[in-house]
Amino acid sequence: MIHWGTKSIAKRLGYQNEKAVLRLYRQAALPLTKRRHGRHPRQTWCISENLLLAWELATSRTQRQRLLGPPD
Repeated sequence: MIHWGTKSIAKRLGYQNEKAVLRLYRQAALPLTKRRHGRHPRQTWCISENLLLAWELATSRTQRQRLLGPPD
């Protein structure tokens, strides 16, 4: 499944504000791409469910390592 547009991506991530998605893109390396959806001439932000899940797992793994500190 592919999430098209910042509104759909924000809903999937649990945010109400669409600007949060672009902030995550800039600050937390959310892997968004811009593509055309169907025959529409404008490009829109999109991300696949698999890529989004992988990003969430990597982010949580990084946060966990930061909380636990370096291994002994």
